[in-house]
Amino acid sequence: MRYLFIFLLLASVTANTQIPEDKYKSTGDIANMERLSHLRLSTTQALTLASANFDVKYYRCEWEVDPAIRYIKGKVTVYYTIVTATDNISFDLMSPLVADSVKQRNVMLAKSQANNTLTINFPLTASAGTLDSVSIFYQGVPVNTGLGSFVNSTHSGAAVLWTLSEPYGSRDWWPCKNGLDDKADSIDILVTNPIAYKAASNGLLQSETISADGTKITECSKIIQFIE
Repeated sequence: MRYLFIFLLLASVTANTQIPEDKYKSTGDIANMERLSHLRLSTTQALTLASANFDVKYYRCEWEVDPAIRYIKGKVTVYYTIVTATDNISFDLMSPLVADSVKQRNVMLAKSQANNTLTINFPLTASAGTLDSVSIFYQGVPVNTGLGSFVNSTHSGAAVLWTLSEPYGSRDWWPCKNGLDDKADSIDILVTNPIAYKAASNGLLQSETISADGTKITECSKIIQFIE
């Protein structure tokens, strides 16, 4: 059995992580290491350009990947609350990834991509306090700006894939709010991959299903304490 290791350490999801004391002297050491890893980013390139007019509550992430191919195809459904009345919201998504379409209650919405940002336009102004959702369909070749935000590699001669997106690498491979000031309180993860592989992620394994086309769908759920 080959293994597809997908470790989702996401900036966009609140998680409580304990670091062994014998590995790092302090959380300051960890923060400094991450800061240094991002120094090569242009100072004019903000780590998040997502709009502040909505508050993320929940992500449902459905991904199709093959460890032997650097490519991702996905559908990310986001539940959110509108903070201030608006007719658009914006997510972080690196430009090499293309949002094919965005739907709300199965209705196609207008959208545009520029400057590593996906902007979604509503047909009518959404009032403050409105709870709603959108589904973003996208695909492309992920970039890698952090400490292994999306990595294709090999182990014992077999292809493997892993992600380490803490805290700023999430937008490299999926649409999200990439900052640390708006985190979802829960997330569901569904990964479709070749049957020879086994996927793993944050959360509890819910099911593994073999499809007729010879792929495997792994479902994990993560319920997280909501902290903002």
